Amino acid sequence: MICDWYRRGRLVGEQRQPHAPLWVRLTEADHHRYSGAAPLTPDLILEADAPSALGLSPEQIRQQVQAGSLLTYRIWHNHVWRWYIQRPPQPIPNPTLT
Repeated sequence: MICDWYRRGRLVGEQRQPHAPLWVRLTEADHHRYSGAAPLTPDLILEADAPSALGLSPEQIRQQVQAGSLLTYRIWHNHVWRWYIQRPPQPIPNPTLT
């Protein structure tokens, strides 16, 4: 599950090369975000809506999450587990526009 979340860009981790060990450090705040205990707040964007809302490609979002620039949340909402991305307080520069 952890490897899948990392590969999908939902979890911060480090893997130096393919097939190398994946290193993930989970803090208490991370556990809160992934356990479903976090409340659904207005700054959370449904993962599927994040590319258009943030002006980034899905790959850029994955990279930003893995770099720790964007936070993901796993929340039980309407009887389904859903993934959300927290809208950053400042706009993220789009590398294709600079």
